[in-house]
Amino acid sequence: MSKDRLYMIFFLLVSMVVVLLSGNELIGYELMSIALFIFILLKFIFDLGPQISMKNVICLLMVLQWLLGPVLGYAYDEYIDKGYRMVVEKETYFGYVLPATLAFIVGIYLKLSRHPYKPNFSAQVDYYQRGALLIIVGFLFEYLPGAGFLGYLLAALKYVGAFYMVLTPHKNKYYWIAFVFGYLFFVRSLGSGMFHELLLWSCFLLMLNFFFRRKSFLFRVGVISTGFFFVFILQLVKPEFRAQTWTNGNSDKITVFFEVLGNKLFGSAPLYSNEDISTNVTRLNEGWIISNVMYTVPAQKPFAHGKTIQDAIVASIFPRFLFPGKAMAGGRTNMENYAGLTMNETTSMDISQVGEAYANFGVFGGILMMFIMGVFLNWVITFIEKKCLRYPELILWIPLVFLQVIKAETSLVTVLNHLAKASLVTWFFFSPWGSKLLVYRFGRWKFGVRTFRLANSGGIRGVRKRKGFEEKMRYGVFEDRVRKN
Repeated sequence: MSKDRLYMIFFLLVSMVVVLLSGNELIGYELMSIALFIFILLKFIFDLGPQISMKNVICLLMVLQWLLGPVLGYAYDEYIDKGYRMVVEKETYFGYVLPATLAFIVGIYLKLSRHPYKPNFSAQVDYYQRGALLIIVGFLFEYLPGAGFLGYLLAALKYVGAFYMVLTPHKNKYYWIAFVFGYLFFVRSLGSGMFHELLLWSCFLLMLNFFFRRKSFLFRVGVISTGFFFVFILQLVKPEFRAQTWTNGNSDKITVFFEVLGNKLFGSAPLYSNEDISTNVTRLNEGWIISNVMYTVPAQKPFAHGKTIQDAIVASIFPRFLFPGKAMAGGRTNMENYAGLTMNETTSMDISQVGEAYANFGVFGGILMMFIMGVFLNWVITFIEKKCLRYPELILWIPLVFLQVIKAETSLVTVLNHLAKASLVTWFFFSPWGSKLLVYRFGRWKFGVRTFRLANSGGIRGVRKRKGFEEKMRYGVFEDRVRKN
């Protein structure tokens, strides 16, 4: 048994002992939920490096929001606002959601291929120049009006371009990565008060970095622990930051953010209170919406009997000009029809896939649907990994394809809609038409101290190659990464 596996077992046992000695009165379902979360978290850390596993990310977020969040929701029920409390009994909630989540996990981890993904990156491709081009294209579409969801996907190319920078040994790559993620934090996240994209893209960047530069298990545990601490502090800062910028109209958002952060970390008030905990539990806990679905269906609203699934498939396949009345992503309709909750125009919530499964088929049918959903996503991921054998760079596009898929709060229409459209955009850039577009002769462009020409044949090639680049690609970290796999 490897040292990493021993560390994993040790952390799992220690975590469960801490939970058992915490003094909280937990039912068996809750203990199983906590154990499942710890196991998936440790598996996520263990697999950082050997692979880029969307399966681990999907399962981790689901267990976190569907199981661990509700455990905390029941524990801090008295501190939580009445509108966000769990409205069914513990046994009722976990009696469905825990086996449904387990069914999904079994489905997504089934081994559908005997051929593991082992990339073989070409030393003939200048990833620095290709990444720079994608970053520029992404920023162009960031401010292109009227582009809709396609514009949103194309604007996300700047993050894919930053991932290309991870591949290259070029000395200027860190400036590009810092510029892209600095923009994501200071402009997009602070500007909107929404931080979920920052967390997701940062997680993807971390996974890619560890994939190409493997670190020890304890180092990975330290990085992930730091990340969780950052998320915890961010959740404490976010309510007051939004209150000052949204309600009070303070436009100097950067100053406000760091003032609130300083007060939380170094102020005289305690770092967190019961109110802070309840706020964070509410944001973490997707279970209060799922419990509303279980409370509403079938007592007040009938089962959907597959209607939302049919609508999701139609919405993902056919464009809106052919079906103008097709289902829309966002969750407003599902929330009203199956959770009995009415949202305003600016709020975006959904009943999640496990809530939608129950709303359609009840307990046993919902568990079966979650297993089928897990197998379906497993097949999609396996298909993409096989394509990566032919197109190694496709691994850098996987986060774009799964950006909305991994979110535990989204329903099937959002998952399929994003998966279909993001896959089409990705396919285009790897197709002969997209390749010809990328290699069209645009003339000379300057990035930093380098000048290159987008050649009209043979891909995007630099006029100058950094000395030793080909040798490093052939004999260095990238083929070493393959051998370790």
